[in-house]
Amino acid sequence: MAHGHGTEKRFLRAFPGHRFGPWIDTLQLARAAWPDEKSHSLGDLCNSLGLSGFAKHALGRNWHDALYDALASLALLKHLVSEHNLADSPVEVLLKPDTSTWHRNRHQ
Repeated sequence: MAHGHGTEKRFLRAFPGHRFGPWIDTLQLARAAWPDEKSHSLGDLCNSLGLSGFAKHALGRNWHDALYDALASLALLKHLVSEHNLADSPVEVLLKPDTSTWHRNRHQ
């Protein structure tokens, strides 16, 4: 799981033997879930959705710190799954979200 998984994938390629399993990308999920949000950055989403409880587990850290961002991504994923009733959905729903509305909105 990552918010914009490209960076994490590039970094983890440096570690031999790392298996790339399915990636849940909270950036793509957020674009599908809330296509009208002004910004889909991790910080902006957590602020607009009132997700700040995770920060107590990363005291002294802030955005762009690996632990802080991982906890924020997890909080965002948990919120999204709960808000959109996805707990019993197949994992493919999380792996390949439909971002077509977000893409259409961008080009208007």
